[in-house]
Amino acid sequence: MRDDLDAAESAYRAVLDQRPSDVEASTGLARVSLLRRTRDADPAAARRLADQQPDDVDAQCLVADLDLLDGLVDEAIDRLVALVSRSAGDDRERARQSALALFDMLGNEDERVRRGRTALANALF
Repeated sequence: MRDDLDAAESAYRAVLDQRPSDVEASTGLARVSLLRRTRDADPAAARRLADQQPDDVDAQCLVADLDLLDGLVDEAIDRLVALVSRSAGDDRERARQSALALFDMLGNEDERVRRGRTALANALF
C-alpha cells in the first residue's frame, strides 16, 4: 500500500504543480494523507483511548479520521468541533486545522461542511 500511496501522492502533487486550484487533486492528496494517518491504527484501541482521554488531541483527531473512513462524517465533525471548544493554545489550533482539513476533503458543496464550519466558528468565537 505504501507504494500506491506514494504514487498517488506524486500524481496529485504533479497535477497541483500545474493547476494549484485543482479541487480533485487537492481532495485526492488529502485522502492520501488520511490513509497514511490511519493505516496502522487499531480502531478499537484508538476509540478506547479517545474515550479515556477526551482532551488528547492526537487521540481525538485519529478517531475523527477513523470516523470519516467509516462514513461517520457528522460524528467526525462533532468530535473535532467539541475538541476545539474545550481546547486552548496549540492544542486548539491543531484541532482547528484537523477540522479544516476534514472540511477540505469533503468539499464546500457538502451541507455537513457548511454546518460544521458554522459550528467551528461558534466554537472559536
